[in-house]
Amino acid sequence: MRERVASLDVTAHVTEALPTRRTLIPFRRTPMVLVTSHSRPTIEAAERALAPLGPTATSQRTTEVVVPPSGACTLLTLFRQRPGLDRREFFRRWYEEHTPMTLEIHPVRGYVRGAVDEHLGGDERWDGIVTEDFATLSDLTSLRLFGRGAKAIRNAVRVGLHIRTFLDLPSLETYLVQKVR
Repeated sequence: MRERVASLDVTAHVTEALPTRRTLIPFRRTPMVLVTSHSRPTIEAAERALAPLGPTATSQRTTEVVVPPSGACTLLTLFRQRPGLDRREFFRRWYEEHTPMTLEIHPVRGYVRGAVDEHLGGDERWDGIVTEDFATLSDLTSLRLFGRGAKAIRNAVRVGLHIRTFLDLPSLETYLVQKVR
């Protein structure tokens, strides 16, 4: 996958190695490529380049960077809003509550929050796409994700309870990816 997207004028995150089975995050163990571009023709070129690898799951247009990306590994999260929650409240809980909580608790080096503005094709329809960059794999896969000591347990519970207020938990997909460019 890396070779297919490296020649394109896009930013891409790809799964290169399967995550360890013993983590706090329920990582998907299937290949994933997240291609980011601000040009529709470039996205179409990426879709053609990736077509031999299997069906394209989805193409969606998103916007927004909160903290510029930098780090050794990245958590890619895809999700839909909680059923029954209106769009305005979904964004309020995500943007005004969850994002500040994430930046306070997790040792992130980069946080890119993508609200899906338009579904461009494919079967899956996501409402949010987030990448969180970490300095080390251990920062992402160990309890350090939530802090140190008893505070880490409290923070893990706090985050877990909060995501239930705005995310459709069964739709949540998480991937361990590395940035190509």
